[in-house]
Amino acid sequence: MNLFPKNRRGRVCLFVLACAGVWFLQDLFVSVPLKISQETTSLTQPLTKDGTFVNYFAHVQSLAPKDSASDKNLIRRIVRILGPAELPTPELETLFLEALDLESVKPALTFESAEDAFVKYWTGTHADSDAAKSEPDEWGITPLAQEALDEFAKIGENDFSSPVFEDAFAVEWLKANSPALDALRDAVQECAHCFVPLVSASEIPKLVTALSQESMRLVGMAEGLAFRARYRLLHGNFDGAMEDKLTCLRLGRMLQKDSMLIIDLIHGYRIEGIGNALPLSASLETPVPQEVLLRLRELPECPDRMEQFKRIFETSELWTQLDLIQTLSHADPEVMELLIEDERLLSAVKYLGIDWNRAAVRVQQLYREYAENSTDREQLLKTSEGLENAPQSTHSLLSCLTRRGRSEELANVLTHFFPSGIHAGRLVFREEMSESLTRIGCAFLLYRLEHDGQFPPAFTRNAEGTALHSWRVLILPYLGEAEKMLYEKIRLDEPWDSPWNRQFYAQMPEVYRTPNRKEVLSSEFPEEAQTRFSVILGENGLFNDPGIGADREKRNAVRAALVTERETAGCWMDPNGELRAEEILKEFPYLPEESSEEMEEARETASPQRVTLFPLGSVSTVLLESKKELRLWAVGEESLEMEESDE
Repeated sequence: MNLFPKNRRGRVCLFVLACAGVWFLQDLFVSVPLKISQETTSLTQPLTKDGTFVNYFAHVQSLAPKDSASDKNLIRRIVRILGPAELPTPELETLFLEALDLESVKPALTFESAEDAFVKYWTGTHADSDAAKSEPDEWGITPLAQEALDEFAKIGENDFSSPVFEDAFAVEWLKANSPALDALRDAVQECAHCFVPLVSASEIPKLVTALSQESMRLVGMAEGLAFRARYRLLHGNFDGAMEDKLTCLRLGRMLQKDSMLIIDLIHGYRIEGIGNALPLSASLETPVPQEVLLRLRELPECPDRMEQFKRIFETSELWTQLDLIQTLSHADPEVMELLIEDERLLSAVKYLGIDWNRAAVRVQQLYREYAENSTDREQLLKTSEGLENAPQSTHSLLSCLTRRGRSEELANVLTHFFPSGIHAGRLVFREEMSESLTRIGCAFLLYRLEHDGQFPPAFTRNAEGTALHSWRVLILPYLGEAEKMLYEKIRLDEPWDSPWNRQFYAQMPEVYRTPNRKEVLSSEFPEEAQTRFSVILGENGLFNDPGIGADREKRNAVRAALVTERETAGCWMDPNGELRAEEILKEFPYLPEESSEEMEEARETASPQRVTLFPLGSVSTVLLESKKELRLWAVGEESLEMEESDE
């Protein structure tokens, strides 16, 4: 039986079908190797010795400051004093020391984190308790160790009654670790750079396997400074506590300035956040001296965080992703399993064809779009939220049938495999807000020193009871000289919206600026005049309804929020738009009366993170879990009656 067509048309059809089948099989199973070009790999030099890879790692190393191997680099100085942070192998330690122009080091000091030391102390002093006899959990943490960790976590809430501050532990820890903290303080004051040399855990150095142990150690030392600062506040050493706070803030900004990897930038944000979270006092009954509060003005103006973020995102973060594409294009199946979590996509990459050039081009496209948005804070905020909340993979069966579809889907997934850039973009806003809130909190405390222990009222009134001016106007003289000059121009005896005072709408101080989306802005005022910072009005809170500031007898003020973010923006001079305690629950309709395990999922999907300033001068991020917690946060009392809206 002859299956071959006898007529020409049949033979042509068969030929076309055969070609289509070959093309389909080739598209399905054959990969297109990665070609080194600016369009695909972004960089074309330097190459590895065999010419197979772009050596992104070596290129980033070449961007180090010229004096990074001198004692002008804080990292080198700390390594000389404490030795290098723990690395996986002695060979990596040798390479790291060589990058700092050090042959070997003999540590003169040691440092142990306060958290680790407290866990040892707690488990040792409670060895006879029932918790000590229980089995550890799947992570190897015993109930007694978890108990210690929970106690230590209370200091982050500025709970000065925590046993962590008892002399039996604190004095010994400070005696052992203060010399290392003092060395860090001196290095921060005297060094010009905080550059972390790169080391890689892979045989061929790659950005995707670069280690950041040194910047992580700095985070631990910043937490040590924070513990010492709180202990000093508890014992009335305001100068010492402010020195530790300023050291954290300066260190965080130094690391941000010299970071070449996004993870080091995030560690810099984290260190600065630790400094901003430090209170200025341990008690409202113990006022902070004015000269101590004014030391916060010693901080130099912070470089543009958005530009810092964009610089790293467009270079080393993009190169890290392209390095990953390059690695996968030459990788064996075992390596792929480590790098790709999605099982369906992993199967497609392992057994089906991928156009690695198309994947690389798609990665560059995604990063370019995100970087372009970073020049616009509103757009970046939207893009960050969209990317962060998007599923890791949205691929369909149809997209996996074509090599182009599989390649682009691989790029989409890999941009979520390393979401550090997206998180760093969000942290830019958090640190900008924290810096502003720290200044606002300092201004509140300076105002309080000059007004017999009272905070400013939420707004002032005239004889007829009409609201005249907001607290944001009243604290202007305590924010700085420029703000004081603006305050002197405003006519306080006229309403905030009088013909004379309206000219100052657009002169809103930078400290009140918040990342606003257009949908939360008011159409009545120009965008540059709008802020979302608000106090909370409530009979039992810091600001009661008549707008009178809280006095020194408000014991609950220690836990109540001083300044928070409202959902909608308004004119910074408007005294009528402050949040009311009874209105807050409208924004959190899903909160149960008490905390529950079910709240964890609801909080992750619905509850916003609120940057909040407490009267003690610290900046915290509050994740609400219950109405009971909300009442405590809003006015400092659990018993406040706030009825839910039926809307």
